[in-house]
Amino acid sequence: MTRHTITWTEDLDRKARLLYSQLGELQRMAAEQGVDQAVVDELCEPYEDVLKSIYSEDYPLARALERSDLVLSLEGPAVRRDSPRISLISTIFVRVRTQVSSVARAIAELSDVRKTVPKEIELGLSGFARGSLILGFSLPTLEQIEDLHNGQFSLLREEDPIYKAAREAIHVMGVVKQYVVNGQIENLPEAVPNPKVRDTALTAIRDFTPTGKMGIDAVNLAGQQVGDLQSQALTPKTRVYLREKLARPVATGARVDTLTGEVREIDLDAHRFELRQIENFRVSHVRCGYWGPTDEEAAEWVNHRVRVSGPVERDAEGRASLLVVETIEILS
Repeated sequence: MTRHTITWTEDLDRKARLLYSQLGELQRMAAEQGVDQAVVDELCEPYEDVLKSIYSEDYPLARALERSDLVLSLEGPAVRRDSPRISLISTIFVRVRTQVSSVARAIAELSDVRKTVPKEIELGLSGFARGSLILGFSLPTLEQIEDLHNGQFSLLREEDPIYKAAREAIHVMGVVKQYVVNGQIENLPEAVPNPKVRDTALTAIRDFTPTGKMGIDAVNLAGQQVGDLQSQALTPKTRVYLREKLARPVATGARVDTLTGEVREIDLDAHRFELRQIENFRVSHVRCGYWGPTDEEAAEWVNHRVRVSGPVERDAEGRASLLVVETIEILS
């Protein structure tokens, strides 16, 4: 016989019923003994406060955790106020969409898929709770995707590489986050062996990690694909640790290679770009990290063919996956 696992909501239902029972018993006993109503109200107040907290904070949080593939929990003065700034919320939404999409594309390219993540499988807001600020996001079901097409047939199916990659991206981000907060990035290749996926996920986690300058002190990730909110959160101290590790993404002693290709999708904040249409090489795209050039200099590389040289980390098949730029030359 399969044992039923109690959900967050069911546990809250049990607690609420217990509190109502205790309130009822307290009021019955007070009535029997002729206790003044003002005294009864004072005795009941702590129980009522707990019930208010359950309904205003705990139930929304439980729904967010149960329904969401990815949950973000933010702590800090900027979200303790009754009405968090719209600019802050919109920034979070953009980061979730951008980073989940970037990791999904890195994963999908392992299967030689050459297309972007379609908007129809974009994450949707599935939960919202106060206390700190809890935001839940979920991938749409295939039925929901078909609803977007007004009931017409959708080309996306559960086995579609892009659909699978979007779900796997959230899981990978959860794995990487745990290695980061535990200070074990050196051991991450065991869990995420592909260098490009690993570096992309680390960059995504860095983007979620607070700087401490926007009124956010800590950010945690949870959800069905990630884990619970009891784990250690990302903090400005974590960001310093990540910055140091991302500056050395390739192991010392890696073989130096020279690649010629076209620069795409440069991330000036992360100092990363995609090199595509690579000549005379076993791969068509390689993720590159660079340091030294200014943002203005780096921006000039975009949509140009360049020749880059530097140490390269390879995937399990021995193909170049991640390169640290030592020299770069614009060819055309």
